Amino acid sequence: MADVGRQIHTNMELKKYLPKTKAKQKKAISIDNKFKKNAEKIKELLNENINLRYEKNLLYADKIIEDEINIGTKKKPELKKVTKKVWKEGFTDEDTQEVVYIDRQEIVAVDGIKSDGWRELKYYTLDDIS
Repeated sequence: MADVGRQIHTNMELKKYLPKTKAKQKKAISIDNKFKKNAEKIKELLNENINLRYEKNLLYADKIIEDEINIGTKKKPELKKVTKKVWKEGFTDEDTQEVVYIDRQEIVAVDGIKSDGWRELKYYTLDDIS
C-alpha cells in the first residue's frame, strides 16, 4: 500500500493506519467518508458528461437508422444490430466550385448498447476515480 492517502479503505484496513488518539481516529474516519462521497459524486458527473456528449453527437444526425450487419462469415454468420447516425457532408468541387453532398454514417449503438463506432462507451467506476 504505497499510496495510502489515495486509496479507499475498508474499516478493517483503515484501522491499521489510524492515529493513536480517539479524536484523531474519528477525524480520519470522517475524512475517509467524505473522500468516498466525493469520489461517488465525481464518478456520477463524469458519467453524466459521457451521456451528454453522446446525446449532443446524435443532434447532428439528419436521421437515425437501425441495421443488421454480419460480422461473422457466410458459413457462420454473426449478426449485430447497429444503430447509425446519418448526415450529409458538403464538399466544394475545386473545378466547378459546386457543393457536392455525400451521405455519411457513424455507428452509435451496437445491440442496443451506446457505442463510439464498434467500441462500447466506457463509464467510470470508483476504482477509476480513487
